[in-house]
Amino acid sequence: MSHAESLAMWIFLFLVCVPFVGLLAHKNNRSVIGWVLLCFVISPLLCAIILGLLPAVQRAPVPGSNLGVRKCPFCAEEVKADAKICRFCQRDLPELVVNPEDPMYCPRCAKADAYVDAYNRPFCPHCKDYTR
Repeated sequence: MSHAESLAMWIFLFLVCVPFVGLLAHKNNRSVIGWVLLCFVISPLLCAIILGLLPAVQRAPVPGSNLGVRKCPFCAEEVKADAKICRFCQRDLPELVVNPEDPMYCPRCAKADAYVDAYNRPFCPHCKDYTR
């Protein structure tokens, strides 16, 4: 095998491995661009091994996505959790009642560390989100 063929083979393997590292980084909620650039500094194989050993990063929810929001039981529209009257159907909303003595399990991560905040809403510190 000539030097040119050997170089072409390594470039081909590099171009195949780098997108795999980017996909693995995306799957683990890590910076795709950062890991792809790291592939140019160290081996893509080494990057893939490191990514495989690292735990996935949990992203915080986007502000305003569903924090402090609940569904109206009458019209099923999303309203603020503090709302007393639904802005869509104009009906009185029932208060959220949570017994603070019961262990609260988060439906996302299944951990029993959820607690009731100052507004009587269950909150999971692991998911950093409201559980209902």
